[in-house]
Amino acid sequence: MPSPRRSRTRSCSALRKNLDGKLLSGSGEIVSSVASGESLAGITLEETALKRIAAGDEIEMIYPTDGTSCVPDGTAIVSGAPHPDNAKAFVDFTVSRDVQELIQERFYRRSVRAMWSLPVSFRRSSS
Repeated sequence: MPSPRRSRTRSCSALRKNLDGKLLSGSGEIVSSVASGESLAGITLEETALKRIAAGDEIEMIYPTDGTSCVPDGTAIVSGAPHPDNAKAFVDFTVSRDVQELIQERFYRRSVRAMWSLPVSFRRSSS
């Protein structure tokens, strides 16, 4: 049985071959290429595609059944920060319901809080 690393290497090699040398400079360019019909598919960030769908581009997101990538975001309080109580209050604010809903609705980012349902724009289409 091949190792997971060898399997990923083969998958990446196959993807690179299928791209046929067509690498674009950014996620926005990828969505534009798909929306214009120049490309049949593209791999991009979820938020980039959702913004373009909300703006009226007739594209659809498809999530791989065998997994997908994750772009982690992080918040931390630096050890020894001069105002740890203020830092904690700020972190609490950033993960509050109001801020997390704003991040989802305005910036098309997933909430870090699993307890809230995804907005309609994040849900998979049934087609």
